[in-house]
Amino acid sequence: MRIGVCSQNPLLQEDLAAELRFELWPNDLVMGTVQELLEMSAQHPVQAIVVDAAELSSDDRSYLAGAQLFSPFHLVVYGGPAGPPLSGSRVILAATVQQIVQRLASISEQLAGSNWFGEQSARPLSAREYEVARLVARGYTNSRIAETLALKENRVRDLVSDVLRKLRCLTRQEIGLALKSLDSRHLEE
Repeated sequence: MRIGVCSQNPLLQEDLAAELRFELWPNDLVMGTVQELLEMSAQHPVQAIVVDAAELSSDDRSYLAGAQLFSPFHLVVYGGPAGPPLSGSRVILAATVQQIVQRLASISEQLAGSNWFGEQSARPLSAREYEVARLVARGYTNSRIAETLALKENRVRDLVSDVLRKLRCLTRQEIGLALKSLDSRHLEE
């Protein structure tokens, strides 16, 4: 897992680097500004970025919010919000270095086997799962999907859960992004 750290605090950098070497042995830790990390991520994807909330400018906050729309990285925010809060489906708060490491370990487990970062491929979707995933990506609710496909709502709920698991998505919003990376060979025959 590739982790970016944006903090000028040398103690945070050292503590985090030491903890990550001890807890999350297969990782690549890079340091830089928010813009440097996001630019670097275009060529070498960063799965998680740790930022010190106290050091973020309003431009950094805007840049991160915009980048999260197009890049599937997780954002771990250290400390309290010093300014407008950062929010989103992949924003995680942490008050201590140990919490940062715990959050990163959880992200690493969730990403294991993910195709988002050039690792193993996601499991194939059945034609029905793909159909449901497309409707979820369009913002349909489970009840609307059930009505559209003439299915029971409980069946739709189960199909959505299967799609989330197979595509290694955490939220319904991420399904749309994941579908863009799929092609027809990911469908089961």
